[in-house]
Amino acid sequence: MKLVCFGDSITYGFPYGPDASWVKYTGEHLGLETVNAGENGDTSFDLLRRVQKDVILENPRYTFIMIGTNDADLGLDVTAYAQNVAKIVEMLEGASITTLIGLPIPSADSYLEKRLAPYRSFLTGFALQKGLSYLDFSPVMLDKNNRCRTEYYLDDVHPSADGYRAMGKLAVDFLKKVLRSSNGEIAP
Repeated sequence: MKLVCFGDSITYGFPYGPDASWVKYTGEHLGLETVNAGENGDTSFDLLRRVQKDVILENPRYTFIMIGTNDADLGLDVTAYAQNVAKIVEMLEGASITTLIGLPIPSADSYLEKRLAPYRSFLTGFALQKGLSYLDFSPVMLDKNNRCRTEYYLDDVHPSADGYRAMGKLAVDFLKKVLRSSNGEIAP
């Protein structure tokens, strides 16, 4: 079974690269074939442009999409973002690929964090409406005071190596539940 993780630099594993990403951690700990289709700097427009080449042609059973940080940072319209995400999911459904959604991780930049709120709100509502499983990384990335855990961030946006591992551990737990409920292929 194959999983493609589709997103931006936070999927890619910036600045360390894919070998230090949460995607790599997840695949190794689940014994699952994973493809890291994260690209630094990508927006939802970029994902829409490359969904055929980087996801559908890979023929995965599942795709985990996490995008929005760069859209918010650039001040791109949430409506256009929502249309892009919906179109990507529609294309994946047309290819019989199950979509999983990742909410953009919290940012220590208060201005960016404020801009990310409507993106997360859309994704949560969209996932619920479509019956898609979604993962919020906030529980591991924030401390008890709801602030970004400094040890889990390299800068205001990108995780540290420890942050990527924490994300990977949470993704493993999430995927175990999702995969167990859909087909029982992953043991608890």
